[in-house]
Amino acid sequence: MTSLAADQTVVPRFDTRPDPSLTPFGSVDGHQLAIETPAGWITLTAVGDKLDTLNFGHADGGDRPNEVLQETARQLEAYFDGDLKAFDLPLTDAPTPHAEAVRQAMLDIPYGGTGSYGGIAQAYGGSPRSVGNACRNNKIAIIVPCHRVLGAGGKIGGFGGSTDPNGPALNRKRWLLAHEGATLL
Repeated sequence: MTSLAADQTVVPRFDTRPDPSLTPFGSVDGHQLAIETPAGWITLTAVGDKLDTLNFGHADGGDRPNEVLQETARQLEAYFDGDLKAFDLPLTDAPTPHAEAVRQAMLDIPYGGTGSYGGIAQAYGGSPRSVGNACRNNKIAIIVPCHRVLGAGGKIGGFGGSTDPNGPALNRKRWLLAHEGATLL
């Protein structure tokens, strides 16, 4: 087993430019907040009093935070400082019962731990591929820790819809796992 430490020489390549694919005020009621983190810019949106999305990238157009977005930013800061191991935030519902089951499985993986697509499929139903699809469609990364789900044999798998081993998405997944002190095979 190889243990990744937060100071390991995994060099993240996080783009800090505004992301034109992120539309300002992308949520229904227009609540948005962009924050700079060690993992790059993150844009948060809320629907009412629930966190709806966490996107990597910075949406131009100004911030209109509400209380849940301010609390999310506070908890993310504590997470990146190493002071928070589990988030306590109201989230919008997952889109399907299967996605909700996979979300719960991801939330059950402790800080610094990992699970597998196959293990979640065995425990919650479905196939490893369907679990991977639910992880890929998770729109609240970090908070719902899809980065803790690995492929068979401890392989890194995908992140954010990407399986490019040298791409920014998997570099970010490696960084998040290292930040949490996760052990990889």
